[in-house]
Amino acid sequence: MTNLKLITTEKFGEVDCNFYRNMNDDMLLTREQIGTALEYSNPQKAIDNIHKRHRDRLDNLSVTLKLRATDGKEYDTTLYSERGIMEICRWSNKSNANRFMDWVWDIVEKYRNDELNNPNMQQFSSILSYLTTTLSNMNDRLGKLEEDSTKKSLPEKKYSRWKTKTFEKLKALLSYTNANSDQNLKLSQVMHLVIKETEDTYDIDISDYAEMYKEEFSLESNPYALDVINHYKNIRDMFTLTLDSTMERLHIQNKRDRTENIFDVLAARLEKEDNNATKSNITSITTNVKKYLS
Repeated sequence: MTNLKLITTEKFGEVDCNFYRNMNDDMLLTREQIGTALEYSNPQKAIDNIHKRHRDRLDNLSVTLKLRATDGKEYDTTLYSERGIMEICRWSNKSNANRFMDWVWDIVEKYRNDELNNPNMQQFSSILSYLTTTLSNMNDRLGKLEEDSTKKSLPEKKYSRWKTKTFEKLKALLSYTNANSDQNLKLSQVMHLVIKETEDTYDIDISDYAEMYKEEFSLESNPYALDVINHYKNIRDMFTLTLDSTMERLHIQNKRDRTENIFDVLAARLEKEDNNATKSNITSITTNVKKYLS
């Protein structure tokens, strides 16, 4: 860690976060502490998964260096710059992600404006607290290691674009059905009607896949139907085709609110310019024709 300097250790809730500074005057946090602050059960793995999904962004906003651990040895440790931390929070589905992002931003701003309260005096007590917490966490993890190593972990709950779009379609289908019939269905009932139609259309049984899902992840309770469908791509595609076909038959459009961005503004400007140019050409041609005829 020759090019890193510990600037301050600040508490986010009960989590001690060590803010380092590099030679470029960037502020950095470790992957472990970011994941812990965001309340992931497996902080390292959770942030690593986010990094893998957005490697094109986060590779340039992170660095892996040797840092000394509580056992006195140095280990490869991944740290993220301020912008990297913001990107991770943006892609995280944790409820406290925005609060953590704002908190980090405030700490960085205080550092830039020399408003941190005696950071050097805080280091010793903060490091002791960090060591105590880390040792306690290590003991807990070691106690569970043997049991967890024999099981395949349940897929981490994360944002699913497919599930979000599917819920929007199901809500549109629910609204149309209740408005145009004497039914008063719930969202779960509409979803299971589409599942039933998928099973009939493709001669499959979703419950078979639910059992496979339970066995694969050592579950005791029944999983949520959409989690099962989302996990198996072939079933997900069948369900999507069935749902889209149903909405097409009923002439239902799934409209989503969309925020206008810079591309929309530029496109509108180009369209306006093209229209003006076309009108000008038509006027010019009309004038010339009139002159010619006269």
